[in-house]
Amino acid sequence: MRAAPVCLPVSFTFGAWIAFPEDKPKLPDAPGKVTTVKLCGTCHAAEIVMSRRESQEGWSGVVEDMLQRGFRASEDDLGEVKGAPMPKVNVNKTDAAGLVAGLGIQSGHAAAIVNYRQEKGSFKSLADVLKVPGIDASAIEAKEYRLEF
Repeated sequence: MRAAPVCLPVSFTFGAWIAFPEDKPKLPDAPGKVTTVKLCGTCHAAEIVMSRRESQEGWSGVVEDMLQRGFRASEDDLGEVKGAPMPKVNVNKTDAAGLVAGLGIQSGHAAAIVNYRQEKGSFKSLADVLKVPGIDASAIEAKEYRLEF
């Protein structure tokens, strides 16, 4: 007898979900929709994306978090999804504070990059930067799209 009251609400809720599938949130028809679906839709459904109420700055933070986790996309696509392209950071000209602010890396790692650059000369590629002893290579690789040489 106890199972009947539980089954009725579950059945009603499930039946309503099937009867009204158009009530699911959808991405608005706006600039960046196609790119957002292409980039984010491989892992996340629109319902998940739309359940978050983020400002443009908030979405930029979400995208940065995904990039830190290893997500890869072209700079143009990222700019379209985030609403504004991220500025490049010239690893051959930027001081340690600029590397921290621009790439979000630890100050000790930024200092190591600057010291290595002063000792060995300018970087020509990401591979050169990854040779710096003591840096978090995965953090630098995640920001590859932001590096300028």
